Amino acid sequence: MGHCSEGEETEEDSEGEETEKELTDPWKRLIELSFEKCQSLYKHNVNDYKKEHRMDIDVAKQKVYRDMRSVYGKQMVETVLNMIEWLRDLQKDRTFIAIKNRARDLRSLDD
Repeated sequence: MGHCSEGEETEEDSEGEETEKELTDPWKRLIELSFEKCQSLYKHNVNDYKKEHRMDIDVAKQKVYRDMRSVYGKQMVETVLNMIEWLRDLQKDRTFIAIKNRARDLRSLDD
């Protein structure tokens, strides 16, 4: 089937806005990121399948989606691992530590 790409820019990336629901549902965002990274491979496979088997685009999309489920699953695992690595790196960052300490100090003042 192939591999998913890492750095494809989507319309959502360029807009830079997320709704409140997206911010509160990390699993939804994880699934979207995984699918976005596999989008060009999906489109390529749909076009190939449609040409080879001379079938309707909707049928080709369904077939390719079923065939790519393991690819999507692997991409989700990779995305989660990348997020965990990013979070670990963030927790070691001096700026993040300073902000975290400042937030803790501000909370203690409120109490």
